[in-house]
Amino acid sequence: MSDSRACSSVVERGPYKTVVEGSIPSTPTIYMKNSKLLLYSLFHSLGVLAYILAISWFLSNGEKIFNESGKPDSFLAPAFMLILLVISATITGALVLGKPILLYIENKKIEAIKMLSYTVGWLAMIAMIILFGLTVLR
Repeated sequence: MSDSRACSSVVERGPYKTVVEGSIPSTPTIYMKNSKLLLYSLFHSLGVLAYILAISWFLSNGEKIFNESGKPDSFLAPAFMLILLVISATITGALVLGKPILLYIENKKIEAIKMLSYTVGWLAMIAMIILFGLTVLR
């Protein structure tokens, strides 16, 4: 029996069987809407902004927090700054690149590129707003 349906797949749908030509993907491909990508990228960018503001506050108040005794800084201060740099790169990298990498791994390459582009765009807009605020407040 060389039937043309020999290479087809059968999908159970309710009480009936549906014949589908070709292979069936193991996971359904669901595309994200642009509005959802924009919203996610905005939240990720605001998360980066919140983290940067927290670290900026910490660094601007570091002398008040740590050097109240009047002792000179030891070698631990540069070590702490390097550790903080690594932690900051990890956190901001996860916020900016995490979701796009997951989308890319899920074979949603267009959404991954859009998400990364939107996030970088939001960050650029935030940077311009801060720069504008700095120039106006002078």
